[in-house]
Amino acid sequence: MIKILEHPDIMMDAFLVNGGDYLSFGSFWGRDTAVQHFLARLSVSASEGGLSEFTLDNRRDRPIRIANSDALTKMTGRVNQTVFGDLVHVWLMEKQLTKPDLVNRKASLIYRQDEEAEQVQNKLWDLIKVVSHLPLLDAWQEPVISLLHSRAKILLDGGRGVGVSAYFIDLSDAELLEEELETMIKSGQLAI
Repeated sequence: MIKILEHPDIMMDAFLVNGGDYLSFGSFWGRDTAVQHFLARLSVSASEGGLSEFTLDNRRDRPIRIANSDALTKMTGRVNQTVFGDLVHVWLMEKQLTKPDLVNRKASLIYRQDEEAEQVQNKLWDLIKVVSHLPLLDAWQEPVISLLHSRAKILLDGGRGVGVSAYFIDLSDAELLEEELETMIKSGQLAI
């Protein structure tokens, strides 16, 4: 568990930040009143006593920023009768982590860093098939994922988090994807 310096009664067990150190996903634990106070501070401006960033005990030199707390999806759960008493578990995450953007053909897959690679690849493939405007055969999984990696259509963001990592998928360039898959089919790399 990682302590939040500005709120020592709130702990985190996993987080993921994007390139600008803005929170993409956070898993927070604390007592109900402490969590409510923390969430309230995230929703008001700094001049009103709010937080636009917070510092973790293990990353004192790089605070985690909050771009817009209203844009984050919040999920909560309650754990009763723990060693520490009743605790609230809150997940804050970008909306793209919970629902693919099918209009713009973009999606994100968040996964635990201790998950098996094959499981993660299968989840990634399932999400690619949902986002893609083209029908994709399961036999194409490895070559298509390799193609998308090489063309920076799938970006792995594993180095800027603790406990979780994420893949970011961008298939918005439909014509390029069509051309590349057509070339792979004609060359025999993808069997029909």
